Amino acid sequence: MNEKRLVKICLIGTLASFFVLYILIQQNSVPHVNIGDIDRNFIGKTVNITGYVYDLNLKDENLFFKLNDSTGTIKVVIWKDILKIMENKNTNASKIINGVELEIIGEVQLYKGELEITPLRGQVFIKF
Repeated sequence: MNEKRLVKICLIGTLASFFVLYILIQQNSVPHVNIGDIDRNFIGKTVNITGYVYDLNLKDENLFFKLNDSTGTIKVVIWKDILKIMENKNTNASKIINGVELEIIGEVQLYKGELEITPLRGQVFIKF
């Protein structure tokens, strides 16, 4: 094989790899959802939500609060093991206070008939 043909084959292979990678990333991205749009059809699904914290409560080292955007409200539970992971990733959980804006990537769950979000490991971000 001559050198020009080899370069073309390598270039085509590289471009094809980037295209496949792009498609895979798009399929794995977590959709941003308005809180008011979350219903029972979302149970077990991972969503990205943004809202303001209120009704904050720390109980047995677990953090419970409600997150509100302009479309609705949902309960959020951050278990103590997730809080520890957040601390290790330099996300200070003590900065989660009433009124602060958060972005959370988490799983929609149903507990005692009420929808709630449980963040994935370390997927709680304080918006500034």
